[in-house]
Amino acid sequence: HVDGLLDPLGYLRQLRSELDAVSPEQDWLVVEKVLDPSERLGRQWPVDGTTGYDALDALNRLFVSGRGVRVLRRLFQRLVDECVPFREEAQRSKRLMMHGALLSGVTMLAHELKRVADASWTTRDISLNSLHEALVEFIAALPVYRTYLTSGGETQRTMVVESLELAERRNPAMDSSAFTFLRSLMLGELVDDPALAARRALLVKRLQQYTSGVHAKGVEDTAFYRDNTLLALNEVGGNPADPSLTIREFHQFNEQRAKDWPHSMTATSTHDTKLSEDARIRIATLSVFAQEWAESSRRWLSLNAPHRRSTRRCSSPHVRDEYRFYQALVGMWNDDDMDDEGRVSEDMVERFVAYMMKSAREAQLFTSWIRPNADYEDGLEAFVRRVLIDDEAREFRQSVAAFVRLIEPVSNCHSISQLVLKCFMPGVPDFYNGCEDWRFTLTDPDNRRPVDFARTAARLGHTSEVGRTTAVRDLKLQITAALLQFRADHSGLLRDAAYRPLRVRGSRAASIVAFERRGPTSRVVVAVPRLTARSTSRAGSLDASFWGDTEIRLPGSDGNWSHLLAAEELDLGCGWCRLSEITATRPWAVLYHARLKPGRNRPL
Repeated sequence: HVDGLLDPLGYLRQLRSELDAVSPEQDWLVVEKVLDPSERLGRQWPVDGTTGYDALDALNRLFVSGRGVRVLRRLFQRLVDECVPFREEAQRSKRLMMHGALLSGVTMLAHELKRVADASWTTRDISLNSLHEALVEFIAALPVYRTYLTSGGETQRTMVVESLELAERRNPAMDSSAFTFLRSLMLGELVDDPALAARRALLVKRLQQYTSGVHAKGVEDTAFYRDNTLLALNEVGGNPADPSLTIREFHQFNEQRAKDWPHSMTATSTHDTKLSEDARIRIATLSVFAQEWAESSRRWLSLNAPHRRSTRRCSSPHVRDEYRFYQALVGMWNDDDMDDEGRVSEDMVERFVAYMMKSAREAQLFTSWIRPNADYEDGLEAFVRRVLIDDEAREFRQSVAAFVRLIEPVSNCHSISQLVLKCFMPGVPDFYNGCEDWRFTLTDPDNRRPVDFARTAARLGHTSEVGRTTAVRDLKLQITAALLQFRADHSGLLRDAAYRPLRVRGSRAASIVAFERRGPTSRVVVAVPRLTARSTSRAGSLDASFWGDTEIRLPGSDGNWSHLLAAEELDLGCGWCRLSEITATRPWAVLYHARLKPGRNRPL
């Protein structure tokens, strides 16, 4: 967490220097830096990029329907009878942290601000309380983890100014001179005793260091558990206020990445993510089926009303937590976790009890880690157990299973699309704790459960024996193995390849993501489905009838392409090509062209 250091850039320069001293080749070095979608890593940083939360956010939002999210936001606001934009919820949560768990840090900063202010007759009349309040409001308004004023250039200064202006507008009764002083301090505009320059510089560094912890605890660990509009958006590196990403924006992200940080990591699941990639994609698919989800979730709220308890403050669970539970349940649902009587397995029940208890405490609305509300927590635990086990809730569980069957074809398709994109977009793909295979987990500690790699390896060794009924179960593992084998055989190509979006036209042009990675003597063409439009959500199969007149413009070649996911040779020529020709076997196409054939391709 480089943002938590007092001097991140100084530390990284020292680390790079020491690495260069012991290694003749420059070691690969990435930083765990969570970037806001509007933020860019400084080019002066002596690293190869980040651990990939920016790529995770781009891939995640690519498979979210913006129209569907608007439907879900209205639904959530009606359910909780509250209309609070996520940015406001985030600022509320950051204030909560600074008035509670992180109070000592902001108090020390305020006292140091007062000492600096007292050094000048022009600012000594600003009270300690005014400085404390201005500091809290400024940090709450800051949209990023921390600023880098000494190395970030004009963009960082603009962010500080805008955050201070927002904080002042939202608090018209506060002493404006406190905001003016804070601005002068942070932007280096104070002109009093030069002997205080070093003290002021250290204060600014400590202030920047402090804001990262406030953002992490306030946004990731509080606001993300309060605003339950769509849990897939409440992910590390994401901003639920910016719900979807267009294909054009995704290409722009990759073009910039190929130019600035071609060796940055590409993550989709990590030790810190709130959901594993497959659970997240399935929950994101709720935005594609927004109307069906709204109807189903309302029905479940009604069916499970008898299982709630009344407490002194509210029912347990509150509708906010109950709505979260339904999303998480859909994201995790697996028929293998059901017994013959339609009950959820004991292991899965315990996982959900732990997850819901943590979620309620993190939100700090009805209980918390510091002051647990035993009545609310007992009611919450009893509710989870009843609806997952009791015979009276069988109709509810059957309805959940039916809904998962409805959305699963699209969510599975998007999971594989995400996998293919991760392996071929600019960057180094990362696979966390079993996610080379289907992996459905919740936030930690659930996502740190042990993986039976011996069993996975055995399955991988018998893929040629997989029957049609088990194809979906083994599909992700097989494709992961094939794509990583290709990357190993062609590491030079993907390390330095250029990125170029490919033109697509036709009635389904908005449902395909296509690009080319080109090296000096070889190239790869990637085309994967993105079924976020309402008209595509009911697609029975992605065959020629679905794609219709949709075409992709292939780059110039002698026409001989190898389809990596079908182990077949295609004679496609160049120019416009019907998408149905390259997706006849699988809806995901990875085409390779070179003077030499690709090595060790595996039939899928």
